[in-house]
Amino acid sequence: MVIMKNIFLLSFLALVFMACSVSKVASARAEFKDENFIIYESLTQKQINFEAFMNELLKQDIILLGEKHDEVLHHLAEERLAKELLKHKKINIAMEMISTDKQSLIDKAKAEGVSADKLQTAIDWDKRWNYEDYKDVVELGFYEARLSGANLSKAEISTIHKGAMPLNGVLSTTKEVKNNIKKIIAYNHKVDLNDSAQSAMLDSFVEAQQYKDRRMADVLVHSHEPALLVAGRYHVDKSIGVPLHIKDFKSKKKFAVVMLGVDKSDINASTADFVWFLKPFKDQ
Repeated sequence: MVIMKNIFLLSFLALVFMACSVSKVASARAEFKDENFIIYESLTQKQINFEAFMNELLKQDIILLGEKHDEVLHHLAEERLAKELLKHKKINIAMEMISTDKQSLIDKAKAEGVSADKLQTAIDWDKRWNYEDYKDVVELGFYEARLSGANLSKAEISTIHKGAMPLNGVLSTTKEVKNNIKKIIAYNHKVDLNDSAQSAMLDSFVEAQQYKDRRMADVLVHSHEPALLVAGRYHVDKSIGVPLHIKDFKSKKKFAVVMLGVDKSDINASTADFVWFLKPFKDQ
């Protein structure tokens, strides 16, 4: 009897959670309107319209799109941007949320014509990422474009934490870049940057972050189609992330960084080429 009650309670809570998630997405979709978009070109600090924004992006071989992982509006923007690009050309949607070792599963599922309701299982989606958040972009990449894994596997990350040779690079692995990444990781994990006991752990996290960025850059540089990277904001940051690794590949491909904005401080030419806000500022 107790077991049945627990099962009922868990089922009820799951339904409540799903209902809240659906409600959150529905609310975000209602808010996601072109008239709410505020787009800045970082270099000029000037606001541009969506058409001008897209015209600039269509000139690029690689677009790096930086999201706040738990922001529903950002996921809607990823879908919108991919659809706009697909109106003009076939693209490769590369995702931080999928490791490159899953590529064979993606290709196999594509060859077998896997249906949307079985896609999550077929590509062995990493459960650390909420599939519902990325479902639309994943399906868009899988059925209408090309879908690529762009991250390290769990095994590779484990190996790095156990001790891996530092990456070589000219721009991407400078002491300044590593120190800036270290500060961000320490802040996000609430670790005292000056605590010597935590230093080795932080250095290990920095190394893993750099290896992830190098892998993403590798996938983008060697993509046969124009590529759209969907990743976290720090990964696409021009001053510390994937863009520096792309430059270290000495690639001739043109790229642009689009940061999905949170506040006005995001308008910074050193971190992004464009900042795309999806709703008006409170002071506007």
